Amino acid sequence: MKTILKLNGDIEQYADGTIKESALSPVFLNILEEEFDVVKTPYIPKIGDKIYFLPGVNIPRVKLKKLILDYNIKIVKNIEDSTVIFGSVYTKSKLIEREWEYATSLEVFKMSYAALKPSMDVYYSSKVDTALEFYTGDSVCLNWQSVGTLADETLSIYKNLTTNPGDAIKNARSSLHLDVIKSSYIPIMQFLEDNPQVIFDDSELIAHINGDDAILINAEVYEQLCNMFKSSDTDNHVLAMEIMSNSNYKESLLYLQLIFKEHSRRIGDSHTKNHVNFKSLLSYLGKDNYNLGSDLDTIVNSLKDKGVLTVEKLTILMDKYHTEISSQGNTHFFNVKNITISDEIAAIVNSNFVYNVKEYFIPVEIIQTEEPAIAEETPIQWL
Repeated sequence: MKTILKLNGDIEQYADGTIKESALSPVFLNILEEEFDVVKTPYIPKIGDKIYFLPGVNIPRVKLKKLILDYNIKIVKNIEDSTVIFGSVYTKSKLIEREWEYATSLEVFKMSYAALKPSMDVYYSSKVDTALEFYTGDSVCLNWQSVGTLADETLSIYKNLTTNPGDAIKNARSSLHLDVIKSSYIPIMQFLEDNPQVIFDDSELIAHINGDDAILINAEVYEQLCNMFKSSDTDNHVLAMEIMSNSNYKESLLYLQLIFKEHSRRIGDSHTKNHVNFKSLLSYLGKDNYNLGSDLDTIVNSLKDKGVLTVEKLTILMDKYHTEISSQGNTHFFNVKNITISDEIAAIVNSNFVYNVKEYFIPVEIIQTEEPAIAEETPIQWL
């Protein structure tokens, strides 16, 4: 976390370059410098864990009941009391506000400010003086109007100076995006900076909530849910989404993703997508209300990340979508290897002609070594 001095200003000038009125109000911005990492490392519950949820975590508290009882886990309101912290893909966007700022070096600004200060009301200049006294950064931010005015080398306040600050600001100013931490979350970010630790992805906790006793979405249930989404009755859509929310996410992952691929529009039109249970599912899948669809690469990547990618699941995808792949061509995870001919042409050339676009992968032979047999000892013969 880095602190940057921002000066919100309103500097008015006459046509001849004379300053008419000026005001600069200092504000300190707390900036998130490094990437905010939420780690998808398996969470193993421990007796007495004290869990803190960062903003953006969507886990229904009622679903934590069994975990709380089994492990004597507590959900704490203060991050200082926690032993385990959970975040989500939405946490960063909740903690910050993205701002577009205009910056210049502190040294150049001080030159300009020294010339501007006599035209400022002491109410404003005293605040700027106090801010500069304690500021240790090497640059300051200004709003667009102020940096534009101060970069005007024809300002009357610059006329008698050896070095023209306007010219220096014109050459030194830059524009940039800043991740500004919201004031209410500064204590949290300060704690995390002072106490570096793993921040678990909330999907790792969800895996313990919707466990073996939850609904398993298999091929049969998938077809039933698809029929519910095809219905014109929106109550069926709501019920289907509730079933998805209460399923065993990991074991149902393939069919959950297939539902999002086929019925994301229906899901997007339903108010149920904003229910905390369904948001929990979206978080597990790395989705949000603006990104509900699933293409084939997204599905495979999800199966891979959750450790449930198998040949059987790839076969299911191929059975359903081989025509789509053939028409669209290669994707990140799927390549078209062969081109064959129609039955009509095959009959003419009398051949099952196949053209290999890409060489086949040769599986690595895994040799299982047997432990050497232990030779039996020859019995000792006593004479």
